[in-house]
Amino acid sequence: MEVIPARSGGFGAEIRGVDVRSVDSRTADAIKAAVHEHALVFFREQQPTVQEYLQFGNKLGTPMIYPDERYHHPEYPEIFVSSNVKDRKVGMARSGYFWHTDLSFKPKPQALTVLYPQVLPKSRRETLYLDMAEIYSELPAKLRAVVENRTARHDPALRYKVEHTDVEARLDLGEILAAVRLKYPAPDHPCVIVHPVSKKRILYMNEGFTTAINGLPYEESQAALAELFEFIKRPAHVKTYGWHEGDIVVWDNRTLLHRSGAIPPGEQSMMFRIGIDDLVPFYDGIKV
Repeated sequence: MEVIPARSGGFGAEIRGVDVRSVDSRTADAIKAAVHEHALVFFREQQPTVQEYLQFGNKLGTPMIYPDERYHHPEYPEIFVSSNVKDRKVGMARSGYFWHTDLSFKPKPQALTVLYPQVLPKSRRETLYLDMAEIYSELPAKLRAVVENRTARHDPALRYKVEHTDVEARLDLGEILAAVRLKYPAPDHPCVIVHPVSKKRILYMNEGFTTAINGLPYEESQAALAELFEFIKRPAHVKTYGWHEGDIVVWDNRTLLHRSGAIPPGEQSMMFRIGIDDLVPFYDGIKV
């Protein structure tokens, strides 16, 4: 196994000399160590079956099943499916078109994400990332003072996809939001976390799910979040991963925010995702 860090100006690392279909426990530990160090690693020219892909995920930790069953693979609920392929009715289209980190709206967030494309657009397919350790280190003093020693609320309700049963039941928007919040109570997480392995300090909030900074009046909280998000998503901070057939990418949700890149009109895409608990505390000092 060889870990090749990105050249200057890039991010993450490529792992060579590994076939994900035949990873032993020692290699799995080395892969996790590389993910914790580099935040993202990728493998080229991989061809696992669905079962072998799932077995690879299991070797990295414990799969975390996504709470909304509409995204589940029909045979393997551990696999989250994002798809706009019309003749294969599986998963949901247009998932993740906003900055977020997976399952920050759960008391125990998802540590690692393992992404494996099944159908790629003919022209381009990208995933965009933000390194929140780097961004924390660059925070202006004014914004750093807002987030230090505070927690934030992570509420998924506004990202719920309304379905036909909601319409048929003639639910109004307030009723739908109330039902979502009952099913997924919004947890609080520190605004700044310490990575349990690298010990880096990381800004832990995202535009998709973070809705309030606790301890601030509502108007002040919303204004602070707006200013923070504008700083976080500056174009200079955005890192782009361009997908190729046979790629598998593993990243650390503690460190990276991500969002889907735009799929060209009329083109098809299907992505498989496994969420992994890597069996270490999500952030240092607090076992959630």
